[in-house]
Amino acid sequence: GDLLPLSNSSIRTTPLDAMNLVINPDAMVPGATYVIELRGGCAGLLSEGLATMTIVVNSPPKGGSLAVSPLTGTAAQTAFSLACTGWVDDAADLPLSYLYHSSRVLSPTSFSAQEP
Repeated sequence: GDLLPLSNSSIRTTPLDAMNLVINPDAMVPGATYVIELRGGCAGLLSEGLATMTIVVNSPPKGGSLAVSPLTGTAAQTAFSLACTGWVDDAADLPLSYLYHSSRVLSPTSFSAQEP
């Protein structure tokens, strides 16, 4: 597998001695294989435990588009239609699911979208 230098604090968001290890989302390469190895022991004992886990980082879906209609409207008054088409992903990741999220970009009640 590829080497992920966890000693580099920009790779992770948690300290190395924490109970959990959180790796930054962009630290791993899509499609790459990594081996996570954990060693632990107790002070005063000569033996230590070892656990390994191999992971393959999923590649994101690609090649698709998102269409929004109408391009402008008012929240809670305008019915927006969102259509995702043409997305391709690994067969193991199908069917794809989509999440819609709105934010207050223009004002508390107005949203707009632009066609590419």
